[in-house]
Amino acid sequence: MGRRATQLGHHPFGAVLVAPDHETVLLTQCNIDTVNHAESTLARIAATNYPAVYLWQCTLYTAVEPCCMCAGTIYWANIGRVVYGISEGHLVECTGNHQENPTMSVSSHYIFSHG
Repeated sequence: MGRRATQLGHHPFGAVLVAPDHETVLLTQCNIDTVNHAESTLARIAATNYPAVYLWQCTLYTAVEPCCMCAGTIYWANIGRVVYGISEGHLVECTGNHQENPTMSVSSHYIFSHG
């Protein structure tokens, strides 16, 4: 998904939603822009296409920890599990404080634990 995002001229982020069987891919989404991240866009699409009780059993996979905007959207979409490769803090360590990759330094764990 990151490669697709790059080919479309966007930042190399993507998200995948997997069904409760842990094998079936339900949705994929690449990054669009600063207010339409892959994770939040995928979560909104999922919420309009699947019942909340079903989404609670699904897993969203993404390379980088969802930002606070995405974590909030994932929470409200009722997606039950999130798996990511690196923390948002590690992303900032890798990229620096890049003007096109602003961060609010609020972990997804904080957002999920306050829901």
